[in-house]
Amino acid sequence: MKKIKLFAYLDEYKMYSISSQIFEGLTEYVLRYAHAENQEREEQKGPVGSGRILADIANKQTGTAEKRFLHDYAYTLFEEELLKEKRVLVIDKDTISHQRPLIEDYVFVKATGKATFNDVRHLTRTVSGFNEMGEALAFVTNYGTVAERSALLEGQLGTARSKAERDSIRKALQSASDPKMLALASGLRHDPIFLEKLAYMLRFGYQDEFVFQTSLEEATSKELLVSAILNRDNLTESEDALIRKYARSTEKEFTLFGVITQSNRIVDLPGDEATPAVDPESGPGALRQAISNMVRLLAGVEDTFTGRLPNEVVVDPIAVYREV
Repeated sequence: MKKIKLFAYLDEYKMYSISSQIFEGLTEYVLRYAHAENQEREEQKGPVGSGRILADIANKQTGTAEKRFLHDYAYTLFEEELLKEKRVLVIDKDTISHQRPLIEDYVFVKATGKATFNDVRHLTRTVSGFNEMGEALAFVTNYGTVAERSALLEGQLGTARSKAERDSIRKALQSASDPKMLALASGLRHDPIFLEKLAYMLRFGYQDEFVFQTSLEEATSKELLVSAILNRDNLTESEDALIRKYARSTEKEFTLFGVITQSNRIVDLPGDEATPAVDPESGPGALRQAISNMVRLLAGVEDTFTGRLPNEVVVDPIAVYREV
């Protein structure tokens, strides 16, 4: 039985751009494909021309819903053609052991496994509002205890005889209902400066990335991590809806199809080579040399955040979907 694709992500531009090249122009390919398709359907006594083919899909001006369905079908043709031409490295938990050495020989990859969705925008927002959320959570979850404690102290306040005793009870009453103290006691409060700097580092290093990752483990316990930065505009539904349905670390397997961009790169970290000193009066080339050094150092800093892991393959994504 033919599997059905449930798309979570589809980059239509990349798909049609590559399709127009592998099919030597959409029109010529579609005419040949449509003729064979219609002939086959006529022989099967099926509806003639019941499916729109690639060029029709690319040029069709219809409603959003219909175009969505047509793009999905176009992708199916696109992937089938690349697989037929054996241009795609197909890897999953069962094939990773013998397919891993072939990664450098392929441009396209189809990786299937349980996924993790890393939404840096959401993570940064969570870090920035961690203390506020911690206070709210601690107060709400401990509200019953807080109310009982407050009522008891208020009763004691009414019977207190000395000023010192009343001041002590008022202080205890304030602490009992203070959200910050409750959060601190529950481990739900951190140093505000630490959280501020952590949020800054996330914004600087990762901006608003939405990252798809799948981890494939070999029998020898060697793990291969396949990663792709997804363009939010190409998601078929909102990030929140996607994560609520499948969770950040999914129970179901997803397939990532795309172009391999990094798989065997050697990273040069700052300090690996001596940076030439720049004399500001050494001539017209001094400024260019200074800029070159600054760019190199900046690349080293950025590599701290975005550098590829030794066991990681980075992919430029075209589609992410489930097969059912």
